[in-house]
Amino acid sequence: MVLALLNAAMEHTPGGTGSSRLRFAVVDPSTDHRSAIWRAWTGKKVDDVYLCDSVTGRDWKVSHDNEWKWRIAMTKECAAAGGNERFVIVDWRDRQKQGSIEGAVLLIPCAYLRSSNAPVAESVV
Repeated sequence: MVLALLNAAMEHTPGGTGSSRLRFAVVDPSTDHRSAIWRAWTGKKVDDVYLCDSVTGRDWKVSHDNEWKWRIAMTKECAAAGGNERFVIVDWRDRQKQGSIEGAVLLIPCAYLRSSNAPVAESVV
């Protein structure tokens, strides 16, 4: 899904370093309750894709790298700030290198949507 979202938005949100970014939230139109704001972006290499939410994104992220490896882990910056080794929750290599693959899945149940007085930037899809 992240790759599909990024592919759909790449033309509209070019980055200055060869990467593309997409910020999005899930909104219930009947109540205006919403999820956290999520950020997905591509890296310098062709298949590098990252995903994090706006609250914990400085500390944790999901990544898929050009070597077909998926990871949910602490960011390098968070580990360095705490003087710790980088903690990895899960790390797996995808065996299929062609066609469609399933990696990390982002599920946001309606019960987790909350009202928010905070304005949402126009750049958020």
